[in-house]
Amino acid sequence: MNTCVSHFMILSNELRALKSNKRAVLEPAVIMLAPFAPHLAEELWHRLGHETTVCDAEWPVLNEEFLKTDTIVYPVQINGKHRGNIEIAVSATPAEVEAFAMQQEFVRRNLEGVVVKKFIVIPGRIVNIVV
Repeated sequence: MNTCVSHFMILSNELRALKSNKRAVLEPAVIMLAPFAPHLAEELWHRLGHETTVCDAEWPVLNEEFLKTDTIVYPVQINGKHRGNIEIAVSATPAEVEAFAMQQEFVRRNLEGVVVKKFIVIPGRIVNIVV
């Protein structure tokens, strides 16, 4: 329950930051809010101009297309300590991730005067450099 409420707060903050008041966004949000805050959702539903109850509304359908992303953020660790993050294309190979990471200022600064023993890239998860 707490996780759901937290995500509703994140949604609320994002919509406020975008100054979004589009019905196509608000109606599904109100429908999803209904099981957690039925009285509030009912009030919002009627303010959106509906005559029926929010409980009769059709539940939003997941569209996986909106979950896809073009980039991924890799945390970069040097000797097990987080030193920074890099953002790179999801389709990048481990060799490309390694090359991109080695170009970063924070990586070069932390590797001055040391020899890299091992460079570990776990695709989609983390970059770990052992010196």
